[in-house]
Amino acid sequence: MKKSRIIIGCVAITASMFSISIARAMTIKCERYSTSSVGFANKEVMEDWYPSPVTFSADDFEIPADKGKKQLVKFEKIGMGKGGKVKLIWRLLPNGKMLAVLPSKAGYQTPSPGRYKCDRNSLEVRAALAG
Repeated sequence: MKKSRIIIGCVAITASMFSISIARAMTIKCERYSTSSVGFANKEVMEDWYPSPVTFSADDFEIPADKGKKQLVKFEKIGMGKGGKVKLIWRLLPNGKMLAVLPSKAGYQTPSPGRYKCDRNSLEVRAALAG
């Protein structure tokens, strides 16, 4: 009896480790399709902020606090000159598109979001994360 409990426990642990490794192994590859440089000095600056292609791991994303939303988010802090940081927000959507959003700053024009088409959608990534 004790031996079977140990075996069942080992199988459960192995299965959970396998599902974690599947989520980590899942990659999301995205190509930018928008070229709007509104809010940036020029197109080259926009391309620095919103590179293409981009690749993420499934476990880079978080499920938003509002569990009813089907999107996934990734927050990325990017260093600026003089020690400042900017938070770039990546939103993976159920339709396989992703938005990269820079927050607006007072006195500056709001930058247009980077728009991407990805090879995975938020529902597929959620399923991998749930294991």
